[in-house]
Amino acid sequence: MKRIAVAILALMLAGAVTGLHGFVKDPAYEGLDMNRKGIERVTNFDARIQTHGYTWQAVAHLEPLVTPLLARGFPDIFPRGTANVYSARYNQDISSGVKIRVGELIPSYSREYVYEAWLVDRDTDYWLSLGLFDTIGRGTGELELQKLNRYLDYYDSVVVTREPFPDSNPAPSKEIMLRGDIFRNSPAPYLPPATTQQKLWGVSTFYRSN
Repeated sequence: MKRIAVAILALMLAGAVTGLHGFVKDPAYEGLDMNRKGIERVTNFDARIQTHGYTWQAVAHLEPLVTPLLARGFPDIFPRGTANVYSARYNQDISSGVKIRVGELIPSYSREYVYEAWLVDRDTDYWLSLGLFDTIGRGTGELELQKLNRYLDYYDSVVVTREPFPDSNPAPSKEIMLRGDIFRNSPAPYLPPATTQQKLWGVSTFYRSN
């Protein structure tokens, strides 16, 4: 009877360990060594070294569609920008973000116009507005959206338009200042928050901190 009880207890313990470490079988963590110690334990999965809890997954280099402005004796001056896009899904949870930086656009001091950023799906010609932003100084501006509850993998490019202010038309204007295709990197896994058990077992390095 004691042997049966010991066997049942051993099976229960084995099941508990399997339940706690079952996530290691996830392909996203297949190449990770959970027993690493020291400085090598810090990886790109560590929330402490990620930007706002995640790493950027795709980059779009924004270029103008108009003729560059020429200045005598100086290199050509033309608008430019960069857009970083992140999109990931874990079961029913979605996490995404966009960060856009621009330069050499005409400063929007007069408030007669503003700039608006868009994500564009070429297959359906659907334009998703990311919001309005201003430019200052040498035409520099920035727009960042975090923790979007929307899957962004369907979009192919990022576009910046110049809109009148105030703007009563929700559609994009025909004044396209910058446009760039999204170049996707390898898929980035969405890291769910670590549970209490996972923190106790010392594997919180591979999960997003709260």
